[in-house]
Amino acid sequence: MTHLKQSSRRGFTLIELMLAMTFVALMLIAIATLIIRITKIYQKGLSMRAVNTSGRELIEDITRTVASSSNVDGDINPAANPSTGEVVIDDTLAARKKYFYQKTIEVDGKRLQVHGAFCMRDYVYVWNTPEIEKGTDDAHAPLAIGDSTLGYKIYKFARFKPHDTNYCEQLNDGNITSTNATNASGSSYKIFKLDKATSTTEVYDFLGGSKNPTRLTSNEGDESDLWIYDFKVSPAFQSPITGHAIYNFDFVIATKRGGINLTSQNDYCTGKNNPYGNEPDDEFTMSDFSYCAVNRFDFVARQGQEITDK
Repeated sequence: MTHLKQSSRRGFTLIELMLAMTFVALMLIAIATLIIRITKIYQKGLSMRAVNTSGRELIEDITRTVASSSNVDGDINPAANPSTGEVVIDDTLAARKKYFYQKTIEVDGKRLQVHGAFCMRDYVYVWNTPEIEKGTDDAHAPLAIGDSTLGYKIYKFARFKPHDTNYCEQLNDGNITSTNATNASGSSYKIFKLDKATSTTEVYDFLGGSKNPTRLTSNEGDESDLWIYDFKVSPAFQSPITGHAIYNFDFVIATKRGGINLTSQNDYCTGKNNPYGNEPDDEFTMSDFSYCAVNRFDFVARQGQEITDK
């Protein structure tokens, strides 16, 4: 008679299997969490790099343009002090409005820019902020560049040769009024039209996203969707050494995604009115935070032509 020997090998018990599966699951969760965290850090880095790169490009272009301009503020000419003969730049409030214009709106007790312009003899810089997308009335009307032949486009930030050299003064004095425009869906909204020098004059679009005839919309909601949120030009002053006119520029550039809110006291990336996802206005997801980047730039540009007594 043959006897079968009982094997001494044992299988895993149910408890051991459950413990092993739990350990593997925890390991996978930890790895997935690490990958997600690294991805967010990488995306945050891309957003910051895009903001900083665009900011440097704007600084370089404005610096070159101001340096090559014979007279930044158009009709303003320096005058000599009759008692000392010293050349003094006329930068009274009446003169200042000839080279800088901004339209603001009050939000949460603070004034935020809607659009603005910096005017020189040969070029005009124009910018529109995200505030233009929050209404269709005069208060949110954007500046549009073009001509009656080819139509007008709305730009986030652009430079062009103007038809008139005193657009800033006209805008400050209210001599350029808004007109009606219609988007592709037939909806009406307001725009302020600025004519180029000619129909073939090129417009240098720095941040992309120009639209015609519709209003600006977000590109893809990623780090390339950048906007100017604030742009200021300080009163001009004169270098006591060279006699050149010197201008101080201060601007904020940031992503659209991430709920940017300049009225926030602390973190601008915790603002309201997040345009992405289905979250309420006072919330946004952590993925939005990864796309959020904001930076303020401050620089000085010197007028190129030396000022001489006339």
